[in-house]
Amino acid sequence: MQISRILSIIFISVFFILGCKINKTGVIVLNEGWEYRLGFERVWLFESEAGPWEKITLPENLTKKLKVKDGYITLRKEIPEQAMNYVKEGSALALNMGRVLDVSLYYLNGEPFAKSGSDIPYASAAMRPVIREIPNKAFKLNEKNYLYVVLYSDGSFPHQIMDEVKIGRPDFVFVDRSAREVIAFFFLTSYLCTGIYHILLAIKRPKDIHNLYYGIFSLVASIYWFIANTATRDLVFGERVYLQRKLEHVFLFSTSPLLLVFLSQYFLKRYNRASVYLSVGCYTLIIVSLVSPLPVMRVCSMIWQASNIFVAGYLIYFIVKQFQAKNQDAKYLIIGLVLLATGAVSDILVSQNILKLPPVSHYTFFLFVIGIATIMANKFMTVTNDFEALNIELEKKVEDRTKELQNTLNVVQKLKEQQDGDYYLTSLLLKPLSGNFTNIDENFSVKVEMLAKQKKSFEFRNKKNEIGGDIIIAETILMKGESFTVFANGDAMGKSIQGAGGALVFGTVLRAIIERTKNGSNEKNEYPEIWLRECYLELQRVFVTFDGSMLISCIIGLIQNKTGYLYYINCEHPYLVLYRDETASFVNPEIATKKLGVVGSEHDLIVCVEELKKDDAIISGSDGKDDLLLGTDTNGNRVINENENLFLRLLEKNKGELKGLPEVITNMGEITDDLSLLKVSYLNKELNFTEPQESKLLEDARQRELEDKSEDAIELYKQYLIEHGEHPQILYELASLLAKQKDFKNASEALDRVIYLNPKNQNALYLASYTRKKIKEYNKAIVLGERFRARNPNHILNLVNLADLYRITRQNQLTLKYLDEALRLEPTNEMALKLKHTLEEQEASKV
Repeated sequence: MQISRILSIIFISVFFILGCKINKTGVIVLNEGWEYRLGFERVWLFESEAGPWEKITLPENLTKKLKVKDGYITLRKEIPEQAMNYVKEGSALALNMGRVLDVSLYYLNGEPFAKSGSDIPYASAAMRPVIREIPNKAFKLNEKNYLYVVLYSDGSFPHQIMDEVKIGRPDFVFVDRSAREVIAFFFLTSYLCTGIYHILLAIKRPKDIHNLYYGIFSLVASIYWFIANTATRDLVFGERVYLQRKLEHVFLFSTSPLLLVFLSQYFLKRYNRASVYLSVGCYTLIIVSLVSPLPVMRVCSMIWQASNIFVAGYLIYFIVKQFQAKNQDAKYLIIGLVLLATGAVSDILVSQNILKLPPVSHYTFFLFVIGIATIMANKFMTVTNDFEALNIELEKKVEDRTKELQNTLNVVQKLKEQQDGDYYLTSLLLKPLSGNFTNIDENFSVKVEMLAKQKKSFEFRNKKNEIGGDIIIAETILMKGESFTVFANGDAMGKSIQGAGGALVFGTVLRAIIERTKNGSNEKNEYPEIWLRECYLELQRVFVTFDGSMLISCIIGLIQNKTGYLYYINCEHPYLVLYRDETASFVNPEIATKKLGVVGSEHDLIVCVEELKKDDAIISGSDGKDDLLLGTDTNGNRVINENENLFLRLLEKNKGELKGLPEVITNMGEITDDLSLLKVSYLNKELNFTEPQESKLLEDARQRELEDKSEDAIELYKQYLIEHGEHPQILYELASLLAKQKDFKNASEALDRVIYLNPKNQNALYLASYTRKKIKEYNKAIVLGERFRARNPNHILNLVNLADLYRITRQNQLTLKYLDEALRLEPTNEMALKLKHTLEEQEASKV
């Protein structure tokens, strides 16, 4: 069913319910012709003359209109002849005053017949509905009959009649009241059911967090509706008027932030700033209201009402933007938001006595809530129908495939031999691609060990072999005149020939990149971060051409043989393990890029940098080391290990050695997948820098810096470096201070030494890029910025800095790329917006 048809049915149904009026021929509205006096004297109850009584029309906030804060106000109204006709016919009369503030006393011809609250001693009855039957004995036939209402307040609540005053036959008056309750409970039940339903959906599908917020929003609306708009709430709160009023405000204030958070999650899948700011503001009002007296709570209510005018405008702006972004759901929400905003603003103006209209926000809010629920239900049903259609299509494909298999059963043996031949050929192709090709003479500081056991084994012409998707490569290359060990461990998607195909593509492309690096001058001048990023992008370009049918997880890394600095990328491969001091631990477990071949994962690439110490070892392995069959449960289902830390304990048990490790693993459980393990040990002498040696000179330098005596601090830092030798941390502090003093040339030179001595300091890369730009060495600045971006792709300032460098070097396409990326991460970034404006002005000037 189309969403427009669903909404049409809801609108028609609701207006039908609201239009079903109870026969009111027995109910008379007493809004006109009331008289009042300030104060209360019992003798007034027996006056029939006009006297000093003043005219007034109800409903009305008498405190505001008459400027009376406390004390008594006496109201009277002559019972109309139409009502007296019922009395003369022998029927009783009932009075429905609606909601009344505060204490109210009721008399007919001086005879008391009802009371709400107590004036002496004071007991508030604020907002309590009053509906009572008038005793017939109080009426005077053939004479004027006056209804008196005495209002009292001690100043806590205003004197106010909130609803129409009605009188008439008891059956019609009570039925009329019941009809209002039916509508109120209809709304309440609708909100309650909608809230529970969406909370259950959120429990079933935690990733659709918007269902949770919408469910809470509907439940809060249901609770508020019960507290504020139903007579049955009096059974819960009784005389606890203050508690009821506070809770009413608490749940009312919660609705707007919950609505904004829901829309933010539904459309943006995140919390936008407006939702956060509104939540903080509204929940601050809630806390203040809970702990403060009623006057303060009323101020909070006025603030909340005023804020809703802006919230309504923002919501319309937000949905219009989503509509402009071609979001189909937004166009239906625009109508609902306009209705909701109109109703809310109307009722706020009515509550402030600016307009004289009946309340409408209850109905517009109901239409809005149910409309959103219908939109989400329609979307859910569309997805469900598509899924069912897909299942039917898949079932048909399975049936067709089964028939094909039945028809080809007789040729399986022939195909098996052909398949084994394909396996054998593929294994021969993989053999020269996978292995340890490191140069032992140059690679004396790094030791590489490998172990691979493919799950699929086969026999072809009496030759046994294995085939699978795991691959290990290690090689020695030169970059920037330094020797590096490049290593890779990959695990291609699929079993046997499919996985081997992915490993074959991966190995071929990576070996080509390595050989090009060894033989090409340009590649030898690359930095490790740039090399890894370009290597990833080249592999990614190849794998995405398979349109998702061939994916591979991998770790590709570089180790500088002289210093032990490790650079690597993880493409959704099991975490790299560091074995140090007989303890195994994961390296950067929170950082990983999606598998090679997943479209759009290029933006997530992060190059990690670590510093290896003497005798450290890093171990990379495919998920075969973790996917162990531990046994079966009571139902006979296989139990697969899900504890990724198990491998760490097994590695420690085997003293970090690969030899014998498969046996240790199989003692714990059966290996269910291809298993490949790569261990790279760093054996060089200790080159790591310790903390800088503390001295009076260093202490004085830092103190001068705190005192903003930069020139003195710079000289003291230089003196410290002369006396104690180069230290990357002190050099970085000196460079930062030189940059602040705008001595960019010397700062750049100092930063070059920092980057050389401690490549792990990525902040030095960013600062070096910035200082190089200042001395107009733009190409060097770009390289430094790109190295930093490889490590930290979401750094806003670096993206803006690179965009500016590409603008200066007239590479506008890259300028726009980085500006768009910066504004995607932070749409309101002033530097990015200013640079974009500058670029637009430049383009306009060309025209």
